[in-house]
Amino acid sequence: DYLAKEADDAIARSLEIMRNRIDQFGVAEPIIVRQGARRIVVELPGVQDPSRARALIGKTALLEFQLVAEPEVTQEVLEDIDNLLRREAGLTVETEPEAADTLAAAAPADTAAADTAAGDTVDEQLVEASKVFGEESPLDNDSLMLAEGLEKEHPFYALLRNIGEDIAVARPNRRAVELILARPDVRRVIPPDYEFIWGNDPFTGPDGVEYWNLYLLKAEPEITGKYLTQADVEIGTGGNDPTTAGQPIVSLVMNREGGRIFSRVTGANVNRRLAIVLDNKVHMAPVIRTKIPDGRAIIEGSDSMEEARDLAIVLRAGALPAPVEIIEERTVGPSLGADSIAKGTMSGWISLLVIGLFMVWYYKVAGVVADIALMLNLLFLMAILAGFQATLTLPGIAGIILTIGMAVDANVLIYERIREELRSGKTIRAAIDAGYERATVTILDSNITTIIAAIVLYQFGTGPIRGFALTLMIGVAVSLFTAIIVTRLIFDLYTQKFAPTRLSI
Repeated sequence: DYLAKEADDAIARSLEIMRNRIDQFGVAEPIIVRQGARRIVVELPGVQDPSRARALIGKTALLEFQLVAEPEVTQEVLEDIDNLLRREAGLTVETEPEAADTLAAAAPADTAAADTAAGDTVDEQLVEASKVFGEESPLDNDSLMLAEGLEKEHPFYALLRNIGEDIAVARPNRRAVELILARPDVRRVIPPDYEFIWGNDPFTGPDGVEYWNLYLLKAEPEITGKYLTQADVEIGTGGNDPTTAGQPIVSLVMNREGGRIFSRVTGANVNRRLAIVLDNKVHMAPVIRTKIPDGRAIIEGSDSMEEARDLAIVLRAGALPAPVEIIEERTVGPSLGADSIAKGTMSGWISLLVIGLFMVWYYKVAGVVADIALMLNLLFLMAILAGFQATLTLPGIAGIILTIGMAVDANVLIYERIREELRSGKTIRAAIDAGYERATVTILDSNITTIIAAIVLYQFGTGPIRGFALTLMIGVAVSLFTAIIVTRLIFDLYTQKFAPTRLSI
């Protein structure tokens, strides 16, 4: 019962987190519903980049700050793994302290630990995996890039390089290193409070080969993303690293408790490296230069502003309580709903035509003015929706049709008030002024209550309901402008230029 309750809670939280991510992503009227016990159905209309949406939905977004192991600890662990493989290959392992010290100092140089600062290069050769790991190797016919002459003496070191301050693994060697680190006997060699984690992205080394960084980190994170309160995209100034100037970065801000923990961790580990790990991948591992008391950090390395923005979205929305797996994906073309959209659009045009003809028939020239305001209302509404890159769906069309009716409602109130003023004997100019002045309060009252209702729908609704509410809010706001400001301006210009003795209303 306990496990079932926890699983049910994880699904519910995942549903809410996905909804928050997609809302910030900007998809119009998404549908996110639970299906069965452990499935979530996500429908995203109008998405132009499915791979980006897939990454946004599926990313766990577990943010952790972990200390990088001291160089001597890393060296010792690598040496133990190398010795294990040497024993397996029947090679002699020297265990005297002096010999071990010699191996620890000499192995990186022997294994082509290329120091990029010094510009050293090494001779490398492509070797079939079976020649190194035997005919039973799970690497099949893969070729490995090894430091020449070392694959027999130091089988593990031969797979690695030192580039800068980090351990690097060439792309052809990554699978071999992963298989070695996953072996139970190798895992027993690694101290239980440490773990190996790969870097997030490959990079090109000084020899033109593509490498992945491999980090040995403290397994227990110093602080996690649960203390995160803000994640914003900024442009790097290059203060800490000149190469980041002008590049997008994600700025992180923690709450008060997180700030205290971060201050304590950075203060106690000055001159050590602190890795920023997201979904079990190291995004960066900067050196702590000084104590950081304000709970702020940055994540660099985003290739584009879009990638940085997506990263900020998933961090703000929070980590998923459990990993998600996309088991089915469909892309439905617009032709499926084209008939419904066409009928909805036709309904909108028919309502616009009928209302326009009625206004001309009932209010004569003043009806033409109302129709001009109505067309401007529709134009402004479409322009605003296009500016938001909104997808026009059936609920959105319904909101537009409702807006058309509400737009002329304001004109009806104004025109009826002007008629009353004319019957009382006022001049045309005075009747127009009084009509607008006395009707405006009523119009504002009715439209503000509609906007409040739309805000409630948008706040508590989901998917199509939010689309309808958004269209309605924009339409009502625009109709207030066109009905009160635009029509008044037309009447003022008409009366000033022609000075009519009779108003066709």
